[in-house]
Amino acid sequence: EAKGEAGITAPLQHAGTLLFVVPGSKWAHVDIFRAEEYSGTIAESDEIRPEWFNKGEIPFDNMWDTDRYWVPLLLAKRPFSGRADYEKKGEDFILKKWWFGI
Repeated sequence: EAKGEAGITAPLQHAGTLLFVVPGSKWAHVDIFRAEEYSGTIAESDEIRPEWFNKGEIPFDNMWDTDRYWVPLLLAKRPFSGRADYEKKGEDFILKKWWFGI
């Protein structure tokens, strides 16, 4: 997907596994990968608008609630797994419970 969506190729390393659950809906099993290097020219597409941030400036307030828990583990190169249970209210997803571990 990196080639088709961002115009790059990269040797990916599995970093973690997440499970997202919404009662009454399908759950999502997500494998997270990390790349230390890439080749090609990063490009914007319909699927992605690449942006770079310093570690201390990641805009967690504009991301899913749980990202603030697992992204630091990803950046620290610590393998992780986790689960987040959400409740859907209208168009919003409310985080009800979560856990992340290494």
